[in-house]
Amino acid sequence: FAVKKGSPWIEVETSLTPDTPREVVTFVAPRLLAGDGSFGNSKDQAIFPGLEYLGEDEASSSTRDIAFPLSRRSTPHPLRVTIPIMAVRKGGALVGLSWDMHQKWYDDKEMPSPLFSSPNRFPAQDNHLMALLVPSVPGFITEGTLDSVGTLSLAANQSLKTRASILLVPEAEDITDAIVAWTEKHGLPEVSPPRSFEEEIALCRHGFLHSVWNDSARGWSHCVGWPAGPYPGYCTLLNMDYLLSGDEKVRRTLRERIDLVVSNCVKRFGAGGLWRRDGCHILTGELPFIEGRVVESLSVWERATDGVLARQSPDGSWRWRPSNEKRASLGKPGDTTSGMSARGALQILREAIVTGNPRHIAAARKGLKFLDRYRIPTGAQEWECPIYAPDVLAAAYAVRAFVLAHEITGDDAYLKKAIFWARTGIPFHYLWDRGEDMPQMLYAGIPIFGATFHRHSWLGRPVQWCSLVYAYSLFRLSCYDESFDWRRLAEGITVSAMWQQYAEGKSKGCYPDSWELLDNHPNPADINPENILVNLLALKGYDPGLKHKVLNRGDSPIFITSIAEMLSAELEGDQGVAVRLKFFPGAKTYLLVAGLPSPCKPEVFLSGSKLTPAKDIDRVPKGWLYLPEKGWLVIAVTHSERGDSLQIRWPS
Repeated sequence: FAVKKGSPWIEVETSLTPDTPREVVTFVAPRLLAGDGSFGNSKDQAIFPGLEYLGEDEASSSTRDIAFPLSRRSTPHPLRVTIPIMAVRKGGALVGLSWDMHQKWYDDKEMPSPLFSSPNRFPAQDNHLMALLVPSVPGFITEGTLDSVGTLSLAANQSLKTRASILLVPEAEDITDAIVAWTEKHGLPEVSPPRSFEEEIALCRHGFLHSVWNDSARGWSHCVGWPAGPYPGYCTLLNMDYLLSGDEKVRRTLRERIDLVVSNCVKRFGAGGLWRRDGCHILTGELPFIEGRVVESLSVWERATDGVLARQSPDGSWRWRPSNEKRASLGKPGDTTSGMSARGALQILREAIVTGNPRHIAAARKGLKFLDRYRIPTGAQEWECPIYAPDVLAAAYAVRAFVLAHEITGDDAYLKKAIFWARTGIPFHYLWDRGEDMPQMLYAGIPIFGATFHRHSWLGRPVQWCSLVYAYSLFRLSCYDESFDWRRLAEGITVSAMWQQYAEGKSKGCYPDSWELLDNHPNPADINPENILVNLLALKGYDPGLKHKVLNRGDSPIFITSIAEMLSAELEGDQGVAVRLKFFPGAKTYLLVAGLPSPCKPEVFLSGSKLTPAKDIDRVPKGWLYLPEKGWLVIAVTHSERGDSLQIRWPS
């Protein structure tokens, strides 16, 4: 045992050296019994990243989220462990055990097996067991058990050795303190993308133009071979590609495809259809701010949000109602989870921060207040997964919702909660790898610690689209918080997806629904590249999402939204705002100012020149349109090389 002053870690080395030849069945060392002689088998939380995320009354290896025998997680295959640490927290006391996956415990054999049981069932004791076990799974021990399938011959004076680190935190606020302590000790791994930014853009472009394109439907499939439709979000990404490309042939092809889908979308859904999230995991509402029809789209979006409010319970939650008998096995009707309530609040806030609708903002804040009762992200994939299973999408939705609430209110309490939920998503991601043969493993993300319909296990089977949604939420959080390297985590998740992406074949540019780490192969369906491209663009400074500034004027805040980069937005007295924008020179975008007093007589100046109102704002290069009944001011801007300054006044 080695202790360094001021460190929360105790370094432990163990060895077994016989003086005569022996057949070794099991050597369990170190063996850490958290709570022994103190808090016993009670706990507040426990975590075993990749496998378990336990609350107060939850036992490890339960069948709640995954059926027997898959539920046996006490001795997993090492490739199912995302971060090599186990921890238990009771009150402020946090006890954990960490180890190096690549340590050689005998000759060239590496990856000792972790042993985790909370409460301890090996044998039944009044504590929690965290240990290392050699000879390990696979080859010597049956996964999930202590059953030996073979012994290790150890000659006289030969040794088995393990190294581990015990973590002691006397005043922990949450079990994720163990994960943060691990990252502070080891750092977040660096990544190497498989291709350049330009090459990746071209690969994603191929995916959209060919792999998921359906000529007869004049639209895209979400996955290769699935039904197709005119998905506005994909047009947003093709627009960004169009603006970045210097190849005129490519630009013409992209423009033709965008125009075709926009026309089809309007024909199918009406002029207000461009806000729709169809086919998308991340993008919602962006396209009108670059293609037009802002008023029509936001009016429909606002009405659609009323439907989300209609499903909200009086306590602020959203409750689960199974749609068929098969799904009834996934949970108890009427129950709710952190993921369901976070998603409902997020759906409202994404519209409300644009339109400024006070009733919607109040409802979303009520939903976020309901989330205060949760400490674990669960239940955001209730269409097929047990609703109580730990779920990375729940973390993604909560982070994004609390960031939006912070942007609306300026309240740092919301930012603090966004940081908390961001930390809960880290344990779903691999922060170690097997080397050059498995480059997609590093930062790959487990979707839930459970199984689809209890029997299709996701343990050791990353589903990167879920993690990419989380990554974009981290990117938006990183704009306000530097307490953790959120951008590096988001970049790592994105690069893992790039390594999983198909570079050739019918699914070129797409990536698989899941990756089988133990056998190292992809599993269909093959998903369109939206999530990869959104994160790639954002991390390179071309965020395709909507940007927001909310200027608080007491009870009458001003909401400003644009797809362009908003360098600044400031109040000018009680009757004006000044906004500085930057976007691709020559491109036209739309900016919305919501929350103006009604009625009023706006005046708009672009770089010092007064703009004139336009009844058909979609047909002019610059101008504005005011809707007094909504308090909305829509401004069209064709961007200049030097950037654009807007002054908006509403003299009484």
